[in-house]
Order: sequence, then C-alpha cells, then structure tokens
Amino acid sequence: MKQREPSRKLLALALAPLLGACAASSVVPDPEERDVVRAQKLDAQADLSRLKHGRDRFVHRCSSCHDLPSPRDLKPEEW
Repeated sequence: MKQREPSRKLLALALAPLLGACAASSVVPDPEERDVVRAQKLDAQADLSRLKHGRDRFVHRCSSCHDLPSPRDLKPEEW
C-alpha cells in the first residue's frame, strides 16, 4: 500500500508554531548590558543570563498565541 504524502495544509499547520517563534525572535531583541543596568534598578539580582532566560520564555511561550510587542514599546508598569 502506497503511503500518502502529507498535504501542504497539514505541513503548514505543523510548522506554524515554529515559524511564529522564529518571527517573534526577530521582534524581541536579545538583551544587552544596557538592559541589565536598567533591570537592576528594579531587581538587584538581574543579570544578563536571567534576562536572556526571560526573553526565551517570553518568545517561546507567548508567541504561539500572540503577536509579541517589542519590550521597548511598553513601559515597565504596563508589563
């Protein structure tokens, strides 16, 4: 019996979350040292690795359902 190839629609549905995460990654910049300085004003324990971890969680967990705003588009109290 010949196996059917997956339809393009099915393939697109399967890849959509991955593509969304890729697009989201380009919208949300990687944190830099200047972001650490700013974050430490609110949390003395903030460091680059914690900011990177937070960015990765934000991108991967939220982008599957939402368009992600750039963190710089919102004020800290809006987050």
